[in-house]
Amino acid sequence: MATVFSMSGSTLKASAPDKERLRTVTSIEKAPTYSPAVLSSERFHHTLAYESAETWLDAAIEAFRTEVACDRVSIWQRIGMSAQFEMLHGQASDTASPPVSRAIDTLCEGEPTLIRQQQVDEDGTRYDTGDAWLIVPVLARGELRGAVCVERSADARYQPGDVESARALAGAIGEIWSRKRINELEEGLMLSLARYRLLHEHFPGMVFLLDSEGRIVSMSLFAARRLGVSFAEVAGYTFDQLCDCESAEDLRTALRSSQGSQTNETIQYEAYLRGKKGTPLPVVLSIRTHEMPQSDPVTLIAAEDLSRLRKAERQLHRRDRIDPVTGLLNRWEFERQIADTLLELGDDETCSVIYVNLDHFKVINESTRHEAGDRYLKQIGSVLRDTLDETALISRIGADHFACYLRDRSDAEIKASMSKIARTIRSYRFSVDHHIFRCGASVGAVTGFGPDLTANDLLARAERACERTRESGDPFLDYWSPHTQNAGEDGDSEVDWVARLHDALRYGRFRLYAQPIESVGPDRLRHYEILVRMLAGDGTVIPPGKFLPAAERFGLSDELDRWVFHETLAFLKSQQADASQCQYSVNLSGKSLANREFLDEVVATLQRNPLLARRLCFEITESSAIGRFDVASAFIGEVHACGARVALDDFGSGMSSFGYLKKLTIDYLKIDGMFIRDLLGDASNQAIVKTIVSMAQAFNVETVAEFVEDRNVAEHLASMGVDYVQGFGIGKPQPLSANEDRF
Repeated sequence: MATVFSMSGSTLKASAPDKERLRTVTSIEKAPTYSPAVLSSERFHHTLAYESAETWLDAAIEAFRTEVACDRVSIWQRIGMSAQFEMLHGQASDTASPPVSRAIDTLCEGEPTLIRQQQVDEDGTRYDTGDAWLIVPVLARGELRGAVCVERSADARYQPGDVESARALAGAIGEIWSRKRINELEEGLMLSLARYRLLHEHFPGMVFLLDSEGRIVSMSLFAARRLGVSFAEVAGYTFDQLCDCESAEDLRTALRSSQGSQTNETIQYEAYLRGKKGTPLPVVLSIRTHEMPQSDPVTLIAAEDLSRLRKAERQLHRRDRIDPVTGLLNRWEFERQIADTLLELGDDETCSVIYVNLDHFKVINESTRHEAGDRYLKQIGSVLRDTLDETALISRIGADHFACYLRDRSDAEIKASMSKIARTIRSYRFSVDHHIFRCGASVGAVTGFGPDLTANDLLARAERACERTRESGDPFLDYWSPHTQNAGEDGDSEVDWVARLHDALRYGRFRLYAQPIESVGPDRLRHYEILVRMLAGDGTVIPPGKFLPAAERFGLSDELDRWVFHETLAFLKSQQADASQCQYSVNLSGKSLANREFLDEVVATLQRNPLLARRLCFEITESSAIGRFDVASAFIGEVHACGARVALDDFGSGMSSFGYLKKLTIDYLKIDGMFIRDLLGDASNQAIVKTIVSMAQAFNVETVAEFVEDRNVAEHLASMGVDYVQGFGIGKPQPLSANEDRF
């Protein structure tokens, strides 16, 4: 017969189908107890000596059944905080399961409960039948955690002593469960502590705990090891004291922002941590403030080490800009750095690219191994680094092509670098597998100037110059400027004139000319000014106005002066005329006056040839002498000591002529032609010339008037006290070699 239960409050009602005029009901009532309750669970504590809970329960139930007669005893455990129970120990009844859950209300009140089944006839008479259950709550730390269920037949009554014994058993079980719970909590706490220590000591991350004032109260062992400090050394420090000075203030702001945040959001901040291990450590900090129960909030900081990331970035950056074989700049980085320097290039500054094309690299690379070829390229890179100074940019821009960028170097310096590179590579020997290879390279260069220069243009021109070197066998220096390509009368640009100047110097297409300087007084010494002319490819003479501006602009004037000086000496050595009969004036440009090496060369040559020195006069322009006064003054003293003379050219064109004249111990003063051309028709020019002559006479300096066009002017100059005259009216320049007897 099935029974359906329904519960309202603490009363359980049951209904069943009518059968033989009887119905079955289940009653729930409080069990009888002593007043006051007599409870002693200690009589069951001797069973705690058992090793397992199952064995202990068996022993406790067996002891209980010796005191209380019953059919079955079972232990039930509450499922969480619900009204459901599950059997933990004992055997279920074959007829009906104990309705432990039905007694939840009285059990929660901590009271034992009797549940019995009865039959009621039509008159309301009750008859005991079926089973009766005594259900006693098991309390652990004041909470209902289970129940003890004692089962016997319905006609057997439970006495107060039975109930108290059941309560004693439930009390013993409750104490065991309480102790078990405490043990579980202790074990959980110990496990949590062990896990915390594991996390604290072995977690591979830097973690810091700060109090509300930002002081360090804890740090992971990994953080201590990574920074090379112990917790005792930093305990009580504010966290910003671990950061470098640049990021400390921003970090304090981030900490205040985190502590003042209402949303507990994580704030990330990049900083550098300082410790005892070398350079500051780059990290990204994740900062979050947490509220603590019954305590001030704490701030948790996790620091992610970025040093490996930074190293990888540097390696990636290096891979992007460095040639992996030679360790030199790759082409992309080379062009980028050139572009950066071109932005800073002044209008009067130049830059140069030397292009190197290795010879026989393909033979070395294919006849040995590619590893050997890489080693060869690496050693050539080392040769280039050792050959050039630290300011040079050096790059491997192709398989066997190298390029070097130099800024604001003279042509002489560029040529010297080209020759040194070619000579060093040519003298280098590369050995592999008992084979020795002779090395070589074609070296060309380009010098660029002016705005709108580009790295591509410079490299293209340098490569073209290298090809010309390969064809001719001689190092070739080219010139390039995007804004000097306006053609002259003959269709050549200024840059093209520079290339022709180099060719003329290389192949000897310059010629010496001489123009007479006539004395208007009793001086019988013949004077000539040495001039230079350039021959075109067809042998025609090119006037100086065509090529001298380019020579001055591109710094070739000192090389031209060197050629004129040595050619003039060679001419003088070939002459048999008496030294007292002729004197030759050689012009020195401002570039030559600034070239200490060239001046030393001139002085040393004069000291070796004292007779020739007395036949030479060096002309220095007024602007060059004033602009490099100390150098000019020292040079004048040195050539005077050798017996040569010095003339100050273009006098009167400067603003400080009279102030500097008394400080320069010159022999001749050449009056600028601007005062001579219209002398007869311009009274002011006549006054200026008279003043210059009077001043020169006061300093015992002889004067020379340039640009004299006719004899009338010469005679007027003589009447004004001028010592020498020079110009087309006196004599035109003539080739020096064609008129040796005359000169």
